[in-house]
Amino acid sequence: MTSRGGHRLHPQGGASQAHHPDPAPQLSFSRIVQGQMHSNLFWCFVAFGVQGTSQWALVLLLARYGTPEMLGLFTLAFAISTPLQVMIAQLQSLLSTDAAFKFSTQSYFVLGSSLSILVAVTVPSAMIVVGAGLPIVEAVFLIASAKAVENVGGLIYAVLQRQDRWKLIASSMIVRGGASVLSFGALLVATKHLLPALAGMVVAWLLCLFILDIGWLLRRYSVPDPYSRRLSWKEIRTLVHEAWPLSITAVLISLYSHFPRYYVQMMLGLRSLGYYGALSYTLTAGDLAGAIFGRASTSQIAAAKVRGVSVRPALMRLCHIALATVGPAAVLGILFSRRLLGWLYGIGYDTHVEAFRWLIIGAIITGLAQFLSYALTANRILKGQMFLSVANIVISIIALSILVPRLGMLGVALSINLVAAFRVVVSFFLWSQAIAKSSSL
Repeated sequence: MTSRGGHRLHPQGGASQAHHPDPAPQLSFSRIVQGQMHSNLFWCFVAFGVQGTSQWALVLLLARYGTPEMLGLFTLAFAISTPLQVMIAQLQSLLSTDAAFKFSTQSYFVLGSSLSILVAVTVPSAMIVVGAGLPIVEAVFLIASAKAVENVGGLIYAVLQRQDRWKLIASSMIVRGGASVLSFGALLVATKHLLPALAGMVVAWLLCLFILDIGWLLRRYSVPDPYSRRLSWKEIRTLVHEAWPLSITAVLISLYSHFPRYYVQMMLGLRSLGYYGALSYTLTAGDLAGAIFGRASTSQIAAAKVRGVSVRPALMRLCHIALATVGPAAVLGILFSRRLLGWLYGIGYDTHVEAFRWLIIGAIITGLAQFLSYALTANRILKGQMFLSVANIVISIIALSILVPRLGMLGVALSINLVAAFRVVVSFFLWSQAIAKSSSL
């Protein structure tokens, strides 16, 4: 016999101290979560595989049809324009894991779109103030604009991700990735200059955003919030208050991931930065792999946390799949690194084989750290990540300052491994502490 509040009653009529829910619904939901994670994982592989391939294609095009200096300028502009845009991109994580609909979707879009445009204008303006050259300012503006368009599209993806519509997300990312490569490559080959190629990519992304993402996906497939709410500036301020630890964390993570690029530019020059930009794409691949497994599971982790259901078995299976897919690729990359560099990028790049091998190892560690950051976000462990990121930056600065002057490009690779390993250890500790306090995982 139970009371109306759901508490089990003793024969004398009193309520027991604890309510133990029926395990059958929880078990059923756990199986649904596990099956949904596997479906999400497949389409995540498709979506982010295409995105990663398209980004890599831009590097390959610059290596083959441009110069190391041109690739270095692209890498430097990307490193300058990305950190603040990454801060805004974290709203996607909060939106996709907002299983309780704490904030309206409209609030996420207003905040994210406004900040994206502001950053796209502010960062190039700051470069003019500090006296950067015109080519750098123009490249930074174009890449920052592309990232702003990407952020708005990412919020649409987050709405669909909350509904587990990864097939639609993958379809959009395939079209956008293909459009970026075709426009960038065609203009690069035709003009032999970086800036027209970047401008073509921005135009292609704008067309995909307005025609495909807004015109088709958002209008046809998005589901309204269950709670009808008007746009409230008070709610937006509350959203800012909740999002700022994660956003600052993202900026710090992006900064320490780009610190090697800044150091290579300052100590080794723009040409060496071009070589590093090609070699370090393994780290981008590691980030994408972590994002695939993280995004495939975060909405389910958040929903399971609300319901009080364990998703540990599904997460363990994701880890096994990650080892089975990433491990063999990393081993082959290390064994055939010299041939791989010469075949992909051409003459000159294969002189940095040892650094490339260590960057492959660093990519694996970085991917694991990225996955753990998604798990921490799903469990709303935000301030801990922020303090961890500060420590990462301090360690990165110390390691780069000691190793780069002595070992050059190899020193950069070793410092990246050191920082990534520290990030994994501390992230796993924070996650373990969350598991100990809650039975949601």
